Amino acid sequence: MNWKTEYDQIKTGDSVTWTDFIYKCIEEVAYPPRKNCLYDTFEDLRTTDFVTAPASTHYHHAYKCGLIKHTCETIALAFSIRKACEANVDYTELLTCSLLHDYGKVGKYKENSEYRSTDSTGYPFKYISRDAELSDQLRSVIYVTQMIPDISEKEIFAILYHDGLYPDENIISKNKETPLQLMIHWADMWSARMDQYGW
Repeated sequence: MNWKTEYDQIKTGDSVTWTDFIYKCIEEVAYPPRKNCLYDTFEDLRTTDFVTAPASTHYHHAYKCGLIKHTCETIALAFSIRKACEANVDYTELLTCSLLHDYGKVGKYKENSEYRSTDSTGYPFKYISRDAELSDQLRSVIYVTQMIPDISEKEIFAILYHDGLYPDENIISKNKETPLQLMIHWADMWSARMDQYGW
């Protein structure tokens, strides 16, 4: 795939474009059991608000379908980094982690009816209360381990610490970074900042 072209199409696409892109990426997975798991996982995601949800309350991709757009950007950017660095990072692992790194945000947001864009009062979306305040990363890992039985510790590490050292609790990952985790982190941050600041 030409990841630059894919990225450009994602930036101007819609939920159908983004869904098709994810299916196309899964089709490239060479290992049948994981390919089947990823298909099933994505089908499961489509029964949630994954395709319609924002990726945040007001930071980046804070609009309808923001989460799937951000996910697709993260996939395309991660593979662009892999190519540019000529890194020996497995296709399947990189796709799995970039596709599912933000699963923990599913079901997290709802529209804020009090938001008025004309005077910037409040945020367009707000959090939905949950029984337990687990981090998005931990929720992602819990989901992934349920859906993908052969998930590796390396993939779990990449998803769990994809925010790098931004959260205080991620300090334990300092100097333990892996190529897979760094690629997800860089791609995730670039997508977020491009959307938030228009870099």
